[in-house]
Amino acid sequence: MGRNVSTLIGKSVLHIPEKCKDPGTFYIPCIIGNNKFENAMLDLGASINVMPLSIFKSLSLGPMQPTGVVIQLANRSVAHPTGFIEDVLVRVGELIFHADFYVLDMEEGFSHGFVPIILGRPFLKIV
Repeated sequence: MGRNVSTLIGKSVLHIPEKCKDPGTFYIPCIIGNNKFENAMLDLGASINVMPLSIFKSLSLGPMQPTGVVIQLANRSVAHPTGFIEDVLVRVGELIFHADFYVLDMEEGFSHGFVPIILGRPFLKIV
């Protein structure tokens, strides 16, 4: 009996499709409040959601909660968030999700550049 089982498993292994490459990072449009972000970055490597301070101010989301968190960035430098905001409504297509964000005071050029918002694994977990 054991021989038959191993033979069946061995033959079925030959038909397993090749694994797709990990996309790592990709972009989606989303809406927060009345503002549309065409290029919110979904980063499978990020363990938090991040929003620049300049965008936080433009959204009028209310007061931030203070936080003592220190974030280690990809280049191994550290950042100290300005604050934390909970339960921000993020619309993707026709669906609306709650997301928590750490607010970082980033360089002005970057915050108005290509990636205004980073949605990490916590956001993907609820999606």
